[in-house]
Amino acid sequence: MILSQKQWEYLKDMNDDIWVTYSYIGIPIQIVMIIYKIFYPIYWQEVKRMKEFPSLLQDKLIRPFIFYGPIYYLFDIIIKVGSGKAYESACSLSFLSHHVITLLFLPLAVYSKHVPWFIISPGLFHAFLLCFKHSYLQYIYLMAVLLYHYGILQPPFRDMVQYKLLNIGTILLYVTIIALWLNGCSH
Repeated sequence: MILSQKQWEYLKDMNDDIWVTYSYIGIPIQIVMIIYKIFYPIYWQEVKRMKEFPSLLQDKLIRPFIFYGPIYYLFDIIIKVGSGKAYESACSLSFLSHHVITLLFLPLAVYSKHVPWFIISPGLFHAFLLCFKHSYLQYIYLMAVLLYHYGILQPPFRDMVQYKLLNIGTILLYVTIIALWLNGCSH
């Protein structure tokens, strides 16, 4: 079954609308959860493996508000490639590569047993970018990404395979973020 360009555009609009609505709903919950996790931290220094993290209620509560990212990116990639718009410009190619890398590595963060505040913060500021579209928010988002990256390089995270892979994915994401910035791309 081949879809018309209008049908692809409808699917893209629907996928984007769901993503933005999901972002609006998730913003207040993510803010509360980050504040809670900062003021009531668990101490990870003794943890050696992911399965040793305690199964905390706040990690279960945040998951519905961060799980959708990889699903959105999967649909977005299918729509961009299916519609033929994935390769039409430097910006579309940069966004495609950004979304492919995110799809590959984001599940390691959002579906893990323990979700520290610094893993929630890039999603929160990404949601702000989508919902409020102010250019200065890009810098706050970048700071959140840098804090997240710093966090996964700290013990015990830096010694766990999952976070070593996230480190590689984050470095690859920097390349796509730089490409988006150099090409003057915006959503």
